Amino acid sequence: MIELRDLCYVRLGTRDLDGAERFTTEIVGLQPIERSRDRLKLRSNHRHHSLCYFAGDPRDHQIGVELTDWAGLEAAMDELTTAGIECERGSAEECADRAVEDFFWFHDPTGNRIELVARPHEANRRFFPSRDAGL
Repeated sequence: MIELRDLCYVRLGTRDLDGAERFTTEIVGLQPIERSRDRLKLRSNHRHHSLCYFAGDPRDHQIGVELTDWAGLEAAMDELTTAGIECERGSAEECADRAVEDFFWFHDPTGNRIELVARPHEANRRFFPSRDAGL
């Protein structure tokens, strides 16, 4: 059995990064971390980011889940592959974009993309929400 530690991040496609930023900072109270032409990263805890909006189809979304054993990435891939689930390793560029050391992804039986993550990066500063959101 693959042992999981914690939900690391959620990645959501959007056609409106400005609207996503207003909503997540002014309404939800997340802290903006990085903004580029096609990415918006926010955080709600000690991690580098916990939510990433990217320019794209709103139906495109992924969740990243941290493995308990960071050295167990290969074993987890093997276990899923043996169960008939196709897995694909993340590239170095994708790892940098997600602020993790390594990951692989697969689709669950309902079509959702799940990313199993090893060594997610933590922020180098405390979390300060844009308003008191009870987080």
